[in-house]
Amino acid sequence: MKKALRPSILIIFCITMLVACHMKQKNNYETEGPFIEVTYYKGGEIFYLESFPRIHAVDDNNKLTLYSETEPDDDFIIGDDAPSFETELTDEEVEHIKSLIEKNNFWNLEEPLADDGSMDADSIYITVHLTDESNTIGGYSPADLGFREISKYVSNLVDYEDYKQWVEDMEAHILELNPEP
Repeated sequence: MKKALRPSILIIFCITMLVACHMKQKNNYETEGPFIEVTYYKGGEIFYLESFPRIHAVDDNNKLTLYSETEPDDDFIIGDDAPSFETELTDEEVEHIKSLIEKNNFWNLEEPLADDGSMDADSIYITVHLTDESNTIGGYSPADLGFREISKYVSNLVDYEDYKQWVEDMEAHILELNPEP
């Protein structure tokens, strides 16, 4: 009877190990820069001053930076001295972001996340940086609820009045560098 149990126990152990390895989360987050970036592009018919990317970057030192940068296909220049906004997060907020990444199986999300009927919609992309790899996923009006939970939480860490002021500063900066056509 004991001999019959040994192969069964070995099989159960092997299956358990395979499942555990498959379920293992990727959580060796980047520590030298941001571990997550949520990038938002305004959609629809917009004035060129509004078409800059809005990037919320969170690092492991509890700092959230809201900034923008020139994209390769932009018709205007943002420059290196563009306004940015920084705020300190709590340890709990940073840990909650990481838990949302894991809870929503970010590494298993598959493209496309876009709602195919929404070419005029806003675009949202999330990039998660680990020490040895990065993954970017998103699109026009992503419909995946887990994706939206992550992006909404990170974006809402910036107070609305601070966000509004940063947008106004960015628009003034862009207009200064790129007078209306």
